[in-house]
Formats: sequence, C-alpha cells, structure tokens
Amino acid sequence: MRHALNQPPKASHSAGATHRTIDDMKTYVQAKRSLAKAITFRTLIVCSDAVVIFLFTHRWDTTIGLVIATNLAGTTLYFIHERIWSRISWGRSEDSPTSNPL
Repeated sequence: MRHALNQPPKASHSAGATHRTIDDMKTYVQAKRSLAKAITFRTLIVCSDAVVIFLFTHRWDTTIGLVIATNLAGTTLYFIHERIWSRISWGRSEDSPTSNPL
C-alpha cells in the first residue's frame, strides 16, 4: 500500500516523533492486494465449507462435490448480484460527502 500525503506529518508531543492522521493522507490500494485478499478469503471459505460438509456426511466424495457446486453457484450469484447493483444509481454521488452517514 502506498500513501499520498496532503500535508506534511504533524509533530506529536514526544520529541522527534511524528504521526499521521487519516485526514492527512489518501490511501491507494493496489489491485494485487485486492486479489490476494480475495484468494485468501475464498480459500478460507472453501476449507470451512469442506469441514462442515464432511462433519455432516462423513464422505469425502460428497464433500468435494458439494464444495465445488456451492462455490461455483456462489461465485455465479455474486457476479450476477454485482452486475445488477452496477445499474442502480442509489447511494452514488459525484460530490464528495461532507460526512459518512451509515
């Protein structure tokens, strides 16, 4: 991750130390980081699916088949969900928000 600073760091109360606040910097996330997070998260989900399914079935052939089927279905449904949401303008703005209401 790299940072682009809007201002020089502000001095803290301790001698010679500096700190940056969120307001002082812009953060850029590299695509490699997002890809690594997606891969590690999917790996975690696949493993947890396999453990839970095996605990119920006690059969590796059924476990592997269900893990493959559920992950293909989940990935497909997520893609369709994203494409639908990309057409919805609700919650988008070209102006920068003054606050971050949830």
